[in-house]
Amino acid sequence: MARGARNPWALFQRLRRGDHGMSGPMPEENVAGQEDWERVRQMARFFRALGDPECIRLLEFLADKERTTAECVAHTQLPRAEVCGHLSILKERGWIESRRRSYRLADTRARELVLLARVLAENNVGALVQCSHLEKSPPC
Repeated sequence: MARGARNPWALFQRLRRGDHGMSGPMPEENVAGQEDWERVRQMARFFRALGDPECIRLLEFLADKERTTAECVAHTQLPRAEVCGHLSILKERGWIESRRRSYRLADTRARELVLLARVLAENNVGALVQCSHLEKSPPC
């Protein structure tokens, strides 16, 4: 397991230092100071799946091991068609991959990212409770 994966605070500190676990530096702004909007749009599309509570529940459930569709249905207590829809969205966005009748995280770093997001949300629960924008769930 990657260093700091079990300790969300260590992971957060690593990311702040720029140790993002990728080969090469993080993307920078271009010479003119304009962000690469296509890259930003792709990132937003990727992260949009985290705006759906059921997608987050499925990602957390898949974080430790490969699971079947039936296990995902039992875990979420949602209709099979709805679970399959969420799994399809996660797969389309690159969060998970499927093998025969089971699903798993497509990249082990996704586990760290979901864990970090959980810790950040827990640390900011006061601000999140007061945020009126959270009532409207963004479409995946």
